[in-house]
Amino acid sequence: MAETNSFFGGTATGTTDGNQAAASSTKTQQNAAKSSALNPAAVKVNKDIAVHTYGSTAAAAKAIANIEQGIGLVGPNAHTYSLGNSIRAKWAGAMGVQKYQWQEGRWTIITSFLSTDVNAKKTAEQMVSYLHTHSLPVPKGTGTVVLSESSNSPKLHTVIAWQVGKKVYRISKNEGPISVLRIAVNAH
Repeated sequence: MAETNSFFGGTATGTTDGNQAAASSTKTQQNAAKSSALNPAAVKVNKDIAVHTYGSTAAAAKAIANIEQGIGLVGPNAHTYSLGNSIRAKWAGAMGVQKYQWQEGRWTIITSFLSTDVNAKKTAEQMVSYLHTHSLPVPKGTGTVVLSESSNSPKLHTVIAWQVGKKVYRISKNEGPISVLRIAVNAH
């Protein structure tokens, strides 16, 4: 089955099979790596943060939504689990992938791990613990943190993006979440 995903204005088309969720996670990582090439208007604020200015705040909000949809949101009726510090996350597991999703203020945080990864919940708990004592920039709109694991890479891929009016600031790294969260925390 052919599938098309949009990510920051770029489009990736691929074929999916029984491992659709893992393929989606891999495509999200590939799209994140290519997003600067697909968006010539993206400008680096520093070596880690790129900013893209959209024509409207609605278009900027759509760019954030595209990142979340690229990895897939957890459904509203999913089971919930405590991740500590009064944070409850929705959890879903299917097609070889397990996901946790929660809100922290205007931020949506999504983790997507292979089902065989026994550290999925522990990593989500570490993110919650870090964010309990450190503050992400306050988006004027929405923000998202997407952490994904792929069978094609031994490294985790972390994307953090937040909207400030018509601008979207984005960090995309093949690193664990805490080191990438530190970059965003230090951005404000």
